[in-house]
Amino acid sequence: MKFLIKYIAILILFAPILIINKAVANTYENIEEIFLADDQIIYEATISDLEPKLKPLQTIYNDSELNYNTINDEYNTLLTESESLSTSINSEESAYESLVTSINQLSSELDDLNSSQQLLEEDLGNYIQIFSVLGPEDAEYADYEERIQQAELDINSLSLSIDQVGEALSESNLEADAILLSINNLLSSQEILNEDIAVAETSLIAALESLNLAADELKALVTEINLAESILSTETTEVQNQLRSLDEEQLDALNRSLKNIYAKKDRILLISSDDLSQIIDNGYNKKQINDLVKAYEVEQKFLSKGNKLLTKAVEKDNDKFLELAQKAFDNADKQKSKFLEKIDKEEAKKEKKLAKAQKKADKKAADAKKKADKKQNKD
Repeated sequence: MKFLIKYIAILILFAPILIINKAVANTYENIEEIFLADDQIIYEATISDLEPKLKPLQTIYNDSELNYNTINDEYNTLLTESESLSTSINSEESAYESLVTSINQLSSELDDLNSSQQLLEEDLGNYIQIFSVLGPEDAEYADYEERIQQAELDINSLSLSIDQVGEALSESNLEADAILLSINNLLSSQEILNEDIAVAETSLIAALESLNLAADELKALVTEINLAESILSTETTEVQNQLRSLDEEQLDALNRSLKNIYAKKDRILLISSDDLSQIIDNGYNKKQINDLVKAYEVEQKFLSKGNKLLTKAVEKDNDKFLELAQKAFDNADKQKSKFLEKIDKEEAKKEKKLAKAQKKADKKAADAKKKADKKQNKD
């Protein structure tokens, strides 16, 4: 029994707080609904237009993907064969290049040996010519005799080396010719295979183009859907956060200004989170908030009238209604601007009042300082 009495007492104590919190929550919910009404309509219209297109595009994409994968498998099989053939060709070409390098080295070595032999033969001829005019009694006789003998030995040695290098060069050339023949046979096989690959590649490119086209169309549609969801989600988050950034006076003023809109069936205003930012950033008072809502309210009134006239113009096929609709749209901008100008005028008054208060505060502070300085000097 004591617990029950205590529980009832707690309920009685906190009941006003609970009622207030619920009322504030309802206020947030009502205002949020007004701010998001136009965004919700745009979102629903967008989704209802886009979603029926999603399934057919997905089917086209799946079929294109299956076709591409089948052709791609066949193409890859041919590529594997080509790679194996290319490996063989590369191996043969590598062996040929090594042989060509060896042949070039042997040719260079043979040229060097022949040049050396030619030089030695020239030296030998010079030695013999000089030696022929010398006698045993000459001091240089023995030296040139030795030179002639050494040159002959060197020439014989070079001749042997030339024969060995020439034989190695000949064998290398024969081996190179055999490798070239093998490479040519492999290249012929590869040429036939390349023709098959080219045909498969053409089919693969066409299949890939179809797949990419289907993917692009599907991606574009999904992007549009995601964008519509993102826009609504972002605006919802912005509105919710900014509503909770309003002070109590601003929230109450906004709620009261929207009372007329709550009662209407369509409850549509082209008002957004940007307007809440203006209220918060500029510290709008009750009058400015009321003028802001009125601006959008009168705008919606004329826009609605203009849209009805447009519908009538189509139904009646009468340009007269088009002219009237345009006037209604012009009035929407004109009447909205009038209320927005009131907000600017009120802002100017606030700034003037603030400047006046600041001036008064500065003067008061200056007087206080002057009085304090005077007292200090007296002391």
